[in-house]
Amino acid sequence: MKAKRVAVGFLSLLMVVVFILSACAGPAPPGAEKEVKIGLALDWTGPFAGAITVLGPIFLDYFHKYVNEEQGGIDGVKVKVLWADTGYKVPTEVSIYDRFVEQGIVLYVNHNTAANTVLKPKFEADKIPCLTTGSVISEQLYPPGWIFFDKNDYSSQLGGLLDWFMDNWKEDRPPKFAYLTWDAPLGRSTMPAGHEYAEKIGYEFVGIEYMPMVPMEVTAQLLRLQEKGADLVFGQYNSGVASVVLKDAYRLGLTGKIQFAASGNNIPMPEILELTSPGESEGMILIDSAASWDWEVPGWKLYNHVCEMAHGKVIKNKLCVFGGVSQSMIAVEAIRLALEEVGYEHLDGLAVKEYGFETINDFSTGGLTPPITYSAVKRRGYDAVIISQAQGGKEVALTDWIQCPDLMPPPK
Repeated sequence: MKAKRVAVGFLSLLMVVVFILSACAGPAPPGAEKEVKIGLALDWTGPFAGAITVLGPIFLDYFHKYVNEEQGGIDGVKVKVLWADTGYKVPTEVSIYDRFVEQGIVLYVNHNTAANTVLKPKFEADKIPCLTTGSVISEQLYPPGWIFFDKNDYSSQLGGLLDWFMDNWKEDRPPKFAYLTWDAPLGRSTMPAGHEYAEKIGYEFVGIEYMPMVPMEVTAQLLRLQEKGADLVFGQYNSGVASVVLKDAYRLGLTGKIQFAASGNNIPMPEILELTSPGESEGMILIDSAASWDWEVPGWKLYNHVCEMAHGKVIKNKLCVFGGVSQSMIAVEAIRLALEEVGYEHLDGLAVKEYGFETINDFSTGGLTPPITYSAVKRRGYDAVIISQAQGGKEVALTDWIQCPDLMPPPK
């Protein structure tokens, strides 16, 4: 009899424990605030810290202040952003990602291409989608998996510039194209697709000039480019290096004779204008992935508002536009669509991928970028750019959004 009472007591206790654990396992008890977690891994320290310390607070305040406090969350579900500093070190970021997964994230956001190469199989195993503004590389793009890029790849963007420059070429000879770029993976990120496409559409490719990450001067490289008769010279580098290139070109009398161009994804035109005189910067071209500052698009109101929350002023940095506000908008839309399809109780990384990202179609960022579209096979959010130029110490858009050729098609 005593044994029977003990057994009944144990069974009752076990049922109570199971009930409590079941309640704890659910997404939120009745009346509790609903919450979804995003992981944000950025290099707040390291070589790109200057840009990230400006960008990071914009991303965080977009969610914690604008989405949660002003909008009441995503359909009532608050967003908690777990964030950490990677120091631009891949092993550190892998550890951060693993920790975020243990804490229950449904989406991972980062900017590090090298880290995503290592993390790609983990994203698939853990069923966690990654939204990144890092460099698009074929190994991460194909076969279509769990990595979603906000914009196009650098090679295709360069293709857009090459098309535009050729369309506006006036001389009765092929234009000559060359590189002056960092001797680093980013500096070579458009090779060989970029110059192969240039030759395909009628350019004469006259070579590559490399420079170190922090050059004191580039006189020798510029003189060789002059000797080769280069008309259009493209490079991947930051604002500080751009100022060295432009100052040396001006001193050598090459301003206006060689058209210098670079990716605006890494170089804000306002920084170039601040680091150089109007004469030195005159004519410099950037390939931009975000709207021109003087365009009257509704997205600027939201961008300016979030900047004011994060920094107390408006930041004129295109990375903060496409890598901060528009990227946040894409993340919100993916989560919103997933919630709409599966509900809060079943929201996870798989739902965010399949019912979120892969159903985003013609999504508007208020004109900050072209409309965003993904699908079960499409992983680049948009494939258009703007060509802008320094003129008289100001940034001027030379084009509207122009479509880029696809220089990173699926491997055969």
